Amino acid sequence: MFGDMRMLGLYFLAQKLEVAEDADVEAWYQDIREKEREKLFPYLVEASEKIERGYVLWADPEEEDLAHLTAEELGEEARKKYPFNQPTGSQSAQLGPVLKRTYAKEKGAGPSAKILGTTMKAFEEIANSGEAWSGYFGEVVALLRRRRLRVGEKTVVVEGERTLLEEAVERIDEKKGTVFLAVKDQQRRLPGEVPEYKAYLSKALQQSKYATMEASSKKGCVCAMCGVLGEVYPNALKGAGLNFLNADRQGAFPSLLQSNAWKAFALCSGCADLLYVYKNHVASGFRAHLAGEAALVIPHLVGEVKNRKKWMRSLEQYLRQIQKGDVHRLEDNLLKFFEKEEAVGSVTIVWLEFGQLIEKPKGMLVDILPSRLGELSRKIAEVNESWKAPEVLVFPREIPESYQMDLHQNVLKELFNRPGGKSANAKSDSERLGVLRRELLGGLLYKRALEERRFWQEWLLTAQEYLRAWGQQQSPSIGYFLSEPPSAAVMAEKKAKKQSAKKRSQAEGAEEGSPLTEKKGGPAWMTLGGWVRHIARYVYFLRSEGVFEMKESAYEPRAEVLKPYLGVKSGIDSDEKAFAFLLGVLFGKLLSVQAGRGVNVAANALTWLKRLTLRGRDLPELYTNISAKLTDYGTDASEAVRGVLADVSALGVRLGSEIELEQTQTCYFLLLGKALSAQILPSAKQKEKDESES
Repeated sequence: MFGDMRMLGLYFLAQKLEVAEDADVEAWYQDIREKEREKLFPYLVEASEKIERGYVLWADPEEEDLAHLTAEELGEEARKKYPFNQPTGSQSAQLGPVLKRTYAKEKGAGPSAKILGTTMKAFEEIANSGEAWSGYFGEVVALLRRRRLRVGEKTVVVEGERTLLEEAVERIDEKKGTVFLAVKDQQRRLPGEVPEYKAYLSKALQQSKYATMEASSKKGCVCAMCGVLGEVYPNALKGAGLNFLNADRQGAFPSLLQSNAWKAFALCSGCADLLYVYKNHVASGFRAHLAGEAALVIPHLVGEVKNRKKWMRSLEQYLRQIQKGDVHRLEDNLLKFFEKEEAVGSVTIVWLEFGQLIEKPKGMLVDILPSRLGELSRKIAEVNESWKAPEVLVFPREIPESYQMDLHQNVLKELFNRPGGKSANAKSDSERLGVLRRELLGGLLYKRALEERRFWQEWLLTAQEYLRAWGQQQSPSIGYFLSEPPSAAVMAEKKAKKQSAKKRSQAEGAEEGSPLTEKKGGPAWMTLGGWVRHIARYVYFLRSEGVFEMKESAYEPRAEVLKPYLGVKSGIDSDEKAFAFLLGVLFGKLLSVQAGRGVNVAANALTWLKRLTLRGRDLPELYTNISAKLTDYGTDASEAVRGVLADVSALGVRLGSEIELEQTQTCYFLLLGKALSAQILPSAKQKEKDESES
């Protein structure tokens, strides 16, 4: 994996510096490091494309105690004069006279006075060190000791122990975003224009980023990556921005000693620089959102050198084309790019946290073949095309955008998203759920069978949250259990009425069931009935791909009204599951009848679900309660209802009173039947509406 990152960094440099097509890039890299290292310099600093303004401190040529603070807009060329590198520690001194000035409403301007004071002392030490760049730092220190600062037409005095750096940071009036603050030398050169500073920063990268005082560099050792004997740096991974090994963690090294850090994964400066180039200039093009979480996709390049270079050019063109539109398109299509490239031997996926560092790995999938990506992509396209087939009546009738299935499987985030707003966010983002989502994606990518228990455990917890969230609504609607969310056309029509978000939510809640979350642009929600049908669709997809077991047998009902719903795709492959499903159909009908008669269903029939703690042995009692109520209401006079009751009765006779069906399966098939009851046993009014629309 790290070798692939190194290779991508190397080919990125070769492409940017226009190395000959047939050149030995490894030999070229070693040669340029030795003879023309300054050409690599622009790529050994952090990317700064998002920083649009730079502020400059410069000495007044006539008044010895006066400095000026001016600003300039930054284009691509101007940014090269502001080479910035973040120090490794959160409270460490800045590496040089280029720093990022930030602003937060709570904390004010940054860096803090403490960091700026430490920075001033560090600059003084470098100025007195006798190195080739000491004279340059002496000029910087002399400027920063000046006690007056002119900003625009106003001149202020730097008082007390404050430094000119502190004053400048405070006087910059930017309140949004990040800007650069740099110092010009006596020749009015910015740091990126000073050869001595470039030489210093190259050395500083090695010593301050790739090593620490506790884990210093070690000479006469073998680089863990390229195998060359020389000086190695124990903090190279973290210094390059890839904190995969948590090298700052106590006990991370042999014998629990920081001095043994080099024994873990120490690298030479050449390899460390290539990883740094990868992290800061290449990795952003390999980020993707997979199974609902941010991940890094790392290709393993194979074949001839020319093919690898061609692939890098192809990737760059792809990135430019994608990023002209929406950056999310890149993350949603990255795997599809890899499936078509002959230079890619396999792909590794690592879920991580992205920030100043790429760190804290959560999970990893290795050796994913492009051929499998292509195969799965085609299967998903077929599934998306066939979901609306007339015979698949169990599945949803409309698929919202966030529930669409693609190669990245971010639909898993939606399927297990806990409803209920902010209070449910922590549950939706739990590591336990993250592990399940990653395992399911792995099962699909490797075409590997998984044990189903964890899936159904999380399904049940999610279903219970749906039930709880419904109960918290002020005017809960029974349609929430029995219906899918409004179609896109209905939602668009409602939006066109230009109602406020609150009024829209109330209107939709009265029709279909109260919305559970509120997003910018209007309500975005899923009913319990709709969600269960999306789960049914996804479970069938997992079975068809061999992740879950697929049984060819299916319960065959007697009632004609049931036959379109109980095929193999429904997953109803046993009498026990069929009994639960048909009870759900009747239960949904009962809820609809009670709601029509003004009965408080939350205090009546819904209590029979016992907050989704039912098991197979509880179903006979539930059947008795439901059939008795339907008789009381005269609903059993309907021919369709009688047909379902006949099937349920026949199953009940065969199964007896001790039905063996675990909690998750019992509740799932009950809810699935309930979600479909309005279709299977529509009211006279609904039936008339459906016939008129058809």
